[in-house]
Amino acid sequence: MLRFSGPELEKRNDERAAQKRVNTRQKNVINGLIKQLTDTQEFYAAQLIPTMRATINEQAAYISDLLKQVSGRNQGGKNG
Repeated sequence: MLRFSGPELEKRNDERAAQKRVNTRQKNVINGLIKQLTDTQEFYAAQLIPTMRATINEQAAYISDLLKQVSGRNQGGKNG
């Protein structure tokens, strides 16, 4: 085991304190990124996806109606 004394001890303690500050900063950055990802995921799950699903269903119904209209016209033209 290394033993430090005098200036070496002070230097080592300063280095350890600097490492702890860096670790704390990194943890804060990581926690911030996790929060951003969680917020984004919740936004997609709660708002964007249901809105997109409703829009797609509405478009599908509209397209279905258009196809029925076109199909009815084609059958009317062939029979008439």
